[in-house]
Amino acid sequence: MLGLPVDDALMVSAREGTGVHELMEAIVSRVPPPQADSDMPPRCLIFDSHYDPYRGVILYLRLFSGTLAPGDNIMIKSTGKTFEVEEVGYFGLQLNPCQKLKAGEVGYLSAMIRDVSDVNVGDTIVSADHPETKAILGFRPSQSMVFCGLYPIDTNAYGKIKVALEKFRLNDSSIVYEKESSAALGHGFRVGFLGMLHMEITLERLRREYDQDLIATMPSVVYKVITTKGKSLMIDNPS
Repeated sequence: MLGLPVDDALMVSAREGTGVHELMEAIVSRVPPPQADSDMPPRCLIFDSHYDPYRGVILYLRLFSGTLAPGDNIMIKSTGKTFEVEEVGYFGLQLNPCQKLKAGEVGYLSAMIRDVSDVNVGDTIVSADHPETKAILGFRPSQSMVFCGLYPIDTNAYGKIKVALEKFRLNDSSIVYEKESSAALGHGFRVGFLGMLHMEITLERLRREYDQDLIATMPSVVYKVITTKGKSLMIDNPS
């Protein structure tokens, strides 16, 4: 079905614990080590993040080159924002601090980043002393295709929805949102998604994980309008 050699397949069951040791040994013997140079300026890919109320945004990253240690000054490539590294470490049952992350390793980084809009999953971190370092190829801002309005059932919960969207975007940078208001529903947000399935999953996660009671308006797509003067406009809210 997958077109892979049968002899290379391992019998593994995470639920029963079958073949886990053999799987770990196979990873070491079959998967080549990363080709990375610790002597080059640091260059990292952000693949996930979460928000800590005391330390701000915690970034999950992979180092493609260089090293990272507390006290280093870093720059988010797409925004140009700079921060001082407070802590780096590895993943385990909990976050385990270490003195340094080296090229080829996966770990986390804390730099007291309070504004969640300063970072995006898929972005590149470089040294603030070497801003000319090229970004890792493949990162492009997502293009929203479907839009809908989100409003709180309780009008006093507007601020909670804003905070929930900010934190949600740490894991899913493909959603975009802006403030909007309705005479019938009050203050809310116009939110963009990659498609209908993405919208449904996002709404369900906001309700379950962030305990938000939401009213979602009828979804719409982006309209391309050409004016009589030949100017092209992209409209996501015809009203």
